[in-house]
Amino acid sequence: MVFHPIFLPPALIQAPSFLQPSSLSLALLACLSMAVLYVATLYFLPASIRQRHRDDATHVKARFFSVAAACLLSIR
Repeated sequence: MVFHPIFLPPALIQAPSFLQPSSLSLALLACLSMAVLYVATLYFLPASIRQRHRDDATHVKARFFSVAAACLLSIR
């Protein structure tokens, strides 16, 4: 449910300065969290897959799906 700004009190229309979309700290936090998410998904692969050679078809498929999941999770 989306409210038109005319119906909202002014305190709810303007977010605090650290939550503004143009905030440098918010941009850095988002960038860092996506990078950590990307790398973390590769480390959460089962040990049986991680022990395979990196060119093994099973390992490549698992990495592909892991990175795809990280990309989907990074979309707001």
